[in-house]
Amino acid sequence: MTFRQYTECIERENFTHITDGMWNGIIQAALIGLNVTIGTTLAALIFVLARQVDVSPACFWFLAEVYVMAAAVGYCYWWLYGRLICISSPDHPVDSAGDHLAIGLLINTEPPGSGGFIDNIDNDYSVGILPCPLPLGAKRAQVVQNSPFGYLVDGDSWAVNNGLPFAGEQAVCPGDEKCPHGPNCSEVLHCEFEGRGMYDIFLAAQAALFFAVAALFACLIDTPVGMLIALILAILSLLALVAGWIVGQFDAGDPSDDNPNAGELTQCTDVLMIKGHWVYDSLHTGAFELHPVTFCCKASCDSGNVILLRDRWEDAINDATSPATLVSQKQPQNQWQVHPLIDGCQPSGIIV
Repeated sequence: MTFRQYTECIERENFTHITDGMWNGIIQAALIGLNVTIGTTLAALIFVLARQVDVSPACFWFLAEVYVMAAAVGYCYWWLYGRLICISSPDHPVDSAGDHLAIGLLINTEPPGSGGFIDNIDNDYSVGILPCPLPLGAKRAQVVQNSPFGYLVDGDSWAVNNGLPFAGEQAVCPGDEKCPHGPNCSEVLHCEFEGRGMYDIFLAAQAALFFAVAALFACLIDTPVGMLIALILAILSLLALVAGWIVGQFDAGDPSDDNPNAGELTQCTDVLMIKGHWVYDSLHTGAFELHPVTFCCKASCDSGNVILLRDRWEDAINDATSPATLVSQKQPQNQWQVHPLIDGCQPSGIIV
């Protein structure tokens, strides 16, 4: 079973916390842009002094573009590689791939673009599940105490110990009054199927930064031809960023990426069995989530079967990914395309 992943979580000690939410990434992006711009400015000064030419005031506009593109690279880098914190849990079941499993009632879905401009850039497909076997309206304390998957939303003490905010995720069924006032506002585990949008913009921003720096140095040549080249490169820089956004929109996340047979998802009806990397997402108000989702299928929320399903699924994953299984899969007799009963392929015997 395949899945898509473009993000990477980091350890808490490597996470930089300036402020809460999206502003944390914006401030860090601004600082990265400043660092790159200062370095570029120093290189430009050396270039100017070596050539002993006058600098056109127009070159400062190209320097501003360098800053914007460097900040775009910095923000995308933070989003992909500095936003999520890895959560370890030695006391809870984890399969041999490092994934955690949860079974829950699908409460809400957030298709790409449903949350405004930022969701049009980061085109992940998100769902929120109420861990089984809890009724609608269950709060975090109830989920933690009464669900075998409750630990996946229990981040209050972790957040306090790490000096980070934690509000969790809450959601309601379609037609119910929105949280936090709705009576059926439930604590949910946020899960994300990754899209490629932000990664494509990250690649495009790096190309845009290269064009912007080249435009600046072309301007510093201080000739009509140099200025023309600078303008062309500056336009290419902007077009590269736009192209990255456009390309990313054609590769949004979807549950079918992980399971082509998942079918249509019906909120507050379908029960999903989901596994994925357990992380803390610092972008929102602070919450634990499964990101990215590495497997998803429909299941049952029967209170008598929840733990049985979890245990059987985890055993199956561990068996399928164990070193012994992987070695066995590489044996010639297990590489067949025509069944051994037909082609007669058998493991070689040992003659003593």
